[in-house]
Amino acid sequence: MNSKKGISKIAIVIIIFVVILLIAGGTILTIWLIDKNKPVTEVKLYEEYNEGQEISNDEFEEDEVLTPLAKGLTEYRNDELGVRFGYFDSMEIPVDEEADDGTYISTINSEEKSTVIQLRIGKIDVSQPGIDHIDKQKAALKQELIEAETYEIEVEENGKKVTKTIVPTEDEVSDIDISYTLFAGQLAVRFKYTENDMEAARVLTIKDEKVYSLTYKAEKDDYNYNDQEKIFQTFEFIDRIDDVKPDDLNTVVINGKEYSLPMKVSNIEGLPIDSKYSTGKIQPNYYTVVSLYELQNPKYSGYIYNARASVNEIGKGYITAISTDVDRGGNIKIYKGVEIGTTYAKVKELLGSPTKQYYSDDESTLTNIYQIQGVTIQLRFRNDDLSKPDETSKVVSILLRVPR
Repeated sequence: MNSKKGISKIAIVIIIFVVILLIAGGTILTIWLIDKNKPVTEVKLYEEYNEGQEISNDEFEEDEVLTPLAKGLTEYRNDELGVRFGYFDSMEIPVDEEADDGTYISTINSEEKSTVIQLRIGKIDVSQPGIDHIDKQKAALKQELIEAETYEIEVEENGKKVTKTIVPTEDEVSDIDISYTLFAGQLAVRFKYTENDMEAARVLTIKDEKVYSLTYKAEKDDYNYNDQEKIFQTFEFIDRIDDVKPDDLNTVVINGKEYSLPMKVSNIEGLPIDSKYSTGKIQPNYYTVVSLYELQNPKYSGYIYNARASVNEIGKGYITAISTDVDRGGNIKIYKGVEIGTTYAKVKELLGSPTKQYYSDDESTLTNIYQIQGVTIQLRFRNDDLSKPDETSKVVSILLRVPR
């Protein structure tokens, strides 16, 4: 009896073990089949976009991961300034302005309430001791309050109506309470005050010889401390688009001159963009594709990115990608010397195996995509007789794209 019971227990264990193996094997097979049948993500070539077409960020893979915004907030992102924060969905689209003193200001006004959010960025003299910065900023805020609360009235003098400007004194505007806090991961100063009967809080921090301040203010009935903190906590420093250091991967040589992507459209020499698009408008954080001309011929295409948080002219954007092909007569030299005419065998020797690879429908061209440290290199190979590409096939089209 005991022997039979022991055999039964062993059989049960074996059956359970086999079932577990079958389930595990089935799960692995399912995952493998799903992965195998996933559609290949292809980075599009410029030919697949219309000239001057706006392209959403969704068309491209982005590397920078930012803190997700809370429900009800919309992202304000400015790659030229290197900042982002969230504002309420009920608010108007941000407006970017240059102040008289050179400080960059972005202001958002609520449609439904009195709430205002202001971002200010300006240079600061970092040679002064830290405590002087606080006193200096407090004094600047006092002057700002005086200016904001200055008003004009009409009075009668000698039987005539005249306009007088009433300027309050420092004692007549709000006191400013100072405390310390963390802001965007670094030490900051918080100012609390009132401005024209609006409750206000401003957080100020200093980075890279610039002073950054984010202000939240609203009428007393609309003021919400939790909303204020929610806005302040969304502020983050992001990579400035013009702070990218040149290296072999993001460098392109055109007519013997080196350029590092991304770069301002105005910085590329002898390759103006199509005049009909230069003053055209592009939405914030969007791309467009336009021709770059050489000796009045459209030999290259540039992906132009609007790094600002407001509508901007295409000609004031940044080139984040450039492409050309043998049929247009253009030629660029990229990473490890790859250029139009380089053979497939040589490219394989220089760059190794591609990240993705696919043939055209008639198999007359082969496209290799290399994604190296966030940089995308896309090469098309073709034989002169349009036979299926092989080791001797040459590069006939090049696209170099860098993250914004």
